[in-house]
Amino acid sequence: MGSFIEELKRRNVLRVAAAYVALAWLVIQVVETLFPLFGLSDAAARVVVIVLAIGFVPAVIASWALELTPEGLKRDSEVDHAAPASRAMTRRLDRLIMVFLALGLAYFAFDKFVLDPARDEAREAEVAQKARSEALVGSYGDKSIAVLAFQDLSPEGDQEYFSDGISEELLNVLAKIPELRVAGKTSAFSFKGKDATIAEIGEVLNVAHVLEGSVRRAGDRLRITVQLVEARTDTHLWSQTYDRDFGDVFAIQDEIAGKVVEELKVRLLGEVPAVRKTDPAAYALYLQGVQAMNRMSSGSPEAAEAFARQALDIDPTYVPAWVLLARAQGYYATWGQATREEARAMARESTLRALALEPENAYANLMLDLQDPRVDEDAQFVADTITRALEREPTSLDFARMAGSFYIGLMRLDRAIAMLEYNLARDPLCTPCLYLAMHAYLYAGQLDKAETTARNYIALTGGGPHTLGVILLLKGENEAAKAQFDSLGENMAPPTRLHGRALGLYAVGQMEEFEKVFAELREKYSDPYPGAVVNSQGFIAEIYAWTGDKDAAFEWLERALREEGPMRFLHVNPLYRNLHDDPRWLPLLEGIGQAPDQLAAIRFDVKPPG
Repeated sequence: MGSFIEELKRRNVLRVAAAYVALAWLVIQVVETLFPLFGLSDAAARVVVIVLAIGFVPAVIASWALELTPEGLKRDSEVDHAAPASRAMTRRLDRLIMVFLALGLAYFAFDKFVLDPARDEAREAEVAQKARSEALVGSYGDKSIAVLAFQDLSPEGDQEYFSDGISEELLNVLAKIPELRVAGKTSAFSFKGKDATIAEIGEVLNVAHVLEGSVRRAGDRLRITVQLVEARTDTHLWSQTYDRDFGDVFAIQDEIAGKVVEELKVRLLGEVPAVRKTDPAAYALYLQGVQAMNRMSSGSPEAAEAFARQALDIDPTYVPAWVLLARAQGYYATWGQATREEARAMARESTLRALALEPENAYANLMLDLQDPRVDEDAQFVADTITRALEREPTSLDFARMAGSFYIGLMRLDRAIAMLEYNLARDPLCTPCLYLAMHAYLYAGQLDKAETTARNYIALTGGGPHTLGVILLLKGENEAAKAQFDSLGENMAPPTRLHGRALGLYAVGQMEEFEKVFAELREKYSDPYPGAVVNSQGFIAEIYAWTGDKDAAFEWLERALREEGPMRFLHVNPLYRNLHDDPRWLPLLEGIGQAPDQLAAIRFDVKPPG
């Protein structure tokens, strides 16, 4: 046995085996780190491990039969092991093993003290988010539901507004029940037209039950089919088909809501909320107006206003139509078809008509406050407005999102994050919530969470790539930041693209190109940029601040505030962090009401429900 071991040593078999194991271990560690970055699955990593394991045997056999010499590989029998060249090759092999081991130890230290903390932070964030979701589910038990958009099965296929409206009305009614957790409309309706199973929908939305249905309307006849399904097992708990006259639509919705409460065994503290009733013809027109408002991405709110007015001609006491009319009228200022004062005056008149009929209507009261000029300059007035809205409608995800956004402006970022995470737990595909959460994490310095949220937002909407570039820049990933900024497409406003390109070029030290791009931004967009919510002068100030030219940064900041108007999140914008120790910074913030003492004095203390 001893002679066999000696022979293994003489033929360098043990050295080759040691070198192979050290090198294979190093390769596997690198693969485990790099493959996920390129989207490669665990299966690809397993293939590498299997190939390395299989390769061990041929390597050992080859080292027994062959010897590496200065002249190349030779059979062992042809090599004089006592020759100086053979001894030198053995020493080189020893050194190679030491190099592999040193690299392995260096990588181990890098992984332990650099990569591990980052992975631990990501895992902790994931566990915390899962714990929050589980706590939310645990507090409601199985009393959770998603109401999907009902299918339009009408002969002409022209009743989508009606099928969507009925399902949204049911969702809103059920959401008013504090004992029941209802997934938000944005997330629930996102599965419309998609081939997803009930189990998949339940898992994504984190709900135990799904309500789905279809609507078929032919003249004055209405058929509504509805099913309540347990998501985990895809078990149908209840189904019903309603063949009624169109005038019975509200009774049908009330029956469905009552049956859901009964089937889910929800113990109510009060009665099941009822659907608001009106003339069926007015209801149909109102739903068409809602659809027109939801689809309005540019141009004019005239279609929504027309449907609202037609509904009110039939039933002038229908409060939702008055609220819809006020919303539409407010958008005339957004699209430049009326001044802000003119649009507010129109919307205010409609809102007051709604409040005369229903003084405690939460949305009408909120809209009345938002039409007040004080909303532009009095933060305490805004705080009180949001507080009152949540007191009237504590389960409203819209109001909770507004509170999260307002908390960001107050620099109370932990409260903002808590409110927005509550929203996302109930409406995980809510893109406005993701957008706000992305910025809340960014401003709070939680850059890994900000990056994850930004990528989710981009995957859902295609928007937000500029913010992702800023996040990567702040993380010190300069090449990745530049690549992200370079990817900004034509759908982004030109000042936004130039701002990103300039930051990316500066980050990687391409100063000549940076100066050209920055000069182009200053020359073309030194005046307020028309037709979009883009602060081109603010962009110029940001670049000066980031690159350390404080005098120019303050000059452009003051100009932007004077000509482009307020910058709501100026005080938390990390691109201005080089200005924070300048004696001009605090007076500038005080001038726009964003100094820490001013923000701390604002009374605002709302919390997520439950």
